[in-house]
Amino acid sequence: MNRNEMFRIMRNSFIGILMLFFLLGCNENDDSLNIDCSEIACTEIFISHHVTVKDPSGVAIPLDSISVTDVDTGEDITRSLTDEEFEEARRTGTYPLYDDLTDANEPGISRHIVFEGFIASEKVISAEYQVGRDCCHSAVGKGNLNLILE
Repeated sequence: MNRNEMFRIMRNSFIGILMLFFLLGCNENDDSLNIDCSEIACTEIFISHHVTVKDPSGVAIPLDSISVTDVDTGEDITRSLTDEEFEEARRTGTYPLYDDLTDANEPGISRHIVFEGFIASEKVISAEYQVGRDCCHSAVGKGNLNLILE
């Protein structure tokens, strides 16, 4: 099997997993579905979703702090970063939103979350997202991951 065939198989598998997630996420009356994941084979790929914050000319915005909160429950799900990781996020303007470790033990979960960015303790940017996970990976269903701070 050559590299192109392997890539095609991995891509199609990933697309299938995402489609499963979106199909399962259509039940708006239940925040968490009972899914039997015992028969599911997952990839070893770690999925992490980030928000980029830039000015209109494309320059990265170094935020002083961020917050990611579940709108419905008020739960703070902000990913902890080391000082070095946060400095890299500030340098690139790329901040963590949601990943495979968030809700790792809750397949079928769907959340309405809000990302907020702060400079000098003042909220300068805010955006809402619909996120969740299937048996294997996290996904962002709705929301703009590329934010422009005017």
